[in-house]
Amino acid sequence: MSGRILATVAAFALLAVAYAETLVVYPFDSRDSFLGSVVADQVALAFEGATDQQNDEQNDEFEVYGPAVAPSLVPPLPVGEGFLNPTEFLQGSGAANRTGSALLRDALGATAVLTGEVVVEDDRLSARLYLATEGEVHSFIATSSLDDPGTLASRIVSATALRLGAPVERLSLDLDLSGLDGELAQALALIAAGLTEDARRVLENMEQRGDRATGLLGAMQELERQGDDADPALLATLAVNRQPLDERSALHYFQLLVQESELPAAELWVAVLEASVNDLQAAEQHFAELSTDFTYGQAARAAFLVGVGAAGSDQSLATASSGEPLALVLESEDVAALVGMAAVAASSGDIAIEKEALTRLTRVAPFFGYPFERLSFIAFDENEAQAAAEALAVAVELEPESDLYWTNLGWAYYLLGMLEKSEVASLRAVALDPSQYIAQYNLGLALAVTNRLSEAVDAYRAALRVDPEVDDAAIEDLERALELYPDQPAVHYVLAMLYEAEGRRSDAARQFGRFVDRSGDESFLNAARERVEVLSAPPPPIELSDGLVTVRLGSTDIARGPFHPADPLYPNFEVYTPGDELPQTLNVSIDVTANDGQTVFAVERAIEIPRGAIGYVVDDLEVQLPDDLQPGAYHLEVEVLASEGRSASGTVMFEVSGEPQLVRQLLGRNLLMQGLQTGVRLYGPEDISNPERVTEVLLNELQASADAAEEALPAVETGRFGGMTGGEFFRNSTAEDVSDFIAYMLASGVRDSSFIFAEAYAQWALEGAPPVEE
Repeated sequence: MSGRILATVAAFALLAVAYAETLVVYPFDSRDSFLGSVVADQVALAFEGATDQQNDEQNDEFEVYGPAVAPSLVPPLPVGEGFLNPTEFLQGSGAANRTGSALLRDALGATAVLTGEVVVEDDRLSARLYLATEGEVHSFIATSSLDDPGTLASRIVSATALRLGAPVERLSLDLDLSGLDGELAQALALIAAGLTEDARRVLENMEQRGDRATGLLGAMQELERQGDDADPALLATLAVNRQPLDERSALHYFQLLVQESELPAAELWVAVLEASVNDLQAAEQHFAELSTDFTYGQAARAAFLVGVGAAGSDQSLATASSGEPLALVLESEDVAALVGMAAVAASSGDIAIEKEALTRLTRVAPFFGYPFERLSFIAFDENEAQAAAEALAVAVELEPESDLYWTNLGWAYYLLGMLEKSEVASLRAVALDPSQYIAQYNLGLALAVTNRLSEAVDAYRAALRVDPEVDDAAIEDLERALELYPDQPAVHYVLAMLYEAEGRRSDAARQFGRFVDRSGDESFLNAARERVEVLSAPPPPIELSDGLVTVRLGSTDIARGPFHPADPLYPNFEVYTPGDELPQTLNVSIDVTANDGQTVFAVERAIEIPRGAIGYVVDDLEVQLPDDLQPGAYHLEVEVLASEGRSASGTVMFEVSGEPQLVRQLLGRNLLMQGLQTGVRLYGPEDISNPERVTEVLLNELQASADAAEEALPAVETGRFGGMTGGEFFRNSTAEDVSDFIAYMLASGVRDSSFIFAEAYAQWALEGAPPVEE
């Protein structure tokens, strides 16, 4: 199978000294993820087959790791209190490029790593491949007809072998994705993505299984038995992706892999997992034993040392590592190590080392966008606009579709006084993403300081349409612009707009007035005079319509009382103003008190009001009654506060009786469970008067779904159902179990959702039926 470690290579009988010791074939990107996975898998298999046929006189070892295991073999870095995978820095670009291939080569310590992308072009399949070998990345293309992915895989094998200096005979591969090959490809892709339980279900449901599928399923069963009789790379992959993660089990399988592998990543995994289980002495020893040639391992060692330190306390990078692994990394051309060192330096606050690592990375991997992005952020923090602009100018060349990079470049140009370039960059950002409101703010600012008021107003209005809550930084920028560009009256007008949108009426009136005094733009003078008059007058009051507040169970008015303890209540009221419009922000406080005046519950929240609204209904503020609330009468008071001292309030009385009822809480949060076979909801508002029926219905649903659970679900490993099969824990569940499951769902905070009850219940059980945390 593709993750199998093999000892020899027969087909590479020529140029033995050029043989790669370890070849990793990473999953190929493709719109159809199964296609990319199966083509990559066939490539790995072809090299394994060549290994099996090696001439007995050839003693060089050649290990092949296929796409199912490759992603999980990339060791994470211990950063801060967690772990960081270096592939995260590839962002949206993925591994199918020069940088991605080189990063994986360096992180794995492999002699060669093959990445690629399979695309459909007209009536053909085209694969763009990147083969990272020592100090070099080869790029090439292979093609085939649309319906012949086997030939595509064969051509990739030939091209790869040629670049490794070991030509092989042309292979004839046949793939049919409509049959078993497709199901196998799906399982491989799921394993590569870390979704091992999903892969298991695919394998178990296959009508026929060849040797590959049987081997994969057998490895999963071997892991359950805690056995070692399977491919160690596959066992390590399955173990490290198991949920919940058993770190000691994963450590065992990576230790086994170390014994049978030459891949440096396996040794680093052992050290990382030892650190994760807090065996710091063993971890420190294994980190120290990593080869200095494995530069990414040295970055990981520095990360470990800065986290725990020789004396168990945090230290700087330079102090913790005594400079040794640090110097090795910073002087290297190792992409993964430099990325990792930059991340560790950022985590420990060592900006100087982070900048050094990032700057080195820009030279080692000049087509990698991340270091330029991060250097620009550092430059902004250090008020170095020129450095930020230089980094971002490269970043937009590398990733011209990034609205973030264009937005930030526009801001850098503004800070440098390059207003025309700032405008162009901001326009590009908005064209890429019309919802990029920060770019609209930047654009409006550049237009305002060049006194193009009409266009500036349009830009600021566009920003406020996307996000009505005024960005404080946008106001600060305009306030600074008053000092930098004192001769541009347009700045007063747009600043007044933002002040008014934020509810600062007197500040807005003052800025509109200054615009009137200084501007000759007749198209906006009348509007500015009108706003001065309106904003200088006493602000219009806010009121509750008829002073009325109602309260109900749930946001859909399921019931209006009497209520029960633990019910989620929703007050309902309308705020309005007799003036032009409501303020953009209202602060609402809700207090529930008993007859003796004791506060039972209180909640506060800011509400954003649509621009131009004179009335607004509030019906989405939840008030969850305590589950031990005593029966009796209670008061609910609503107070709404607005700018400049305006307020409105209302009170409603309600009754509480009875005991908490889970069905009321489910309905109150709009949580509806459906049947597995029918998809029909299993309960509704009509069951409020008969809550016992709901438990009975859910138990019956488990009984009806037991056969399906027996086939589809693995045995439960921990918790109250530990040792039971899917069918057994479905059939043996009690009313108490169902109630505990519902309580767990409610405690998770999920609401406004509809889902299959049996599936959610099974997930809860397989996770050990965790109780509600106190």
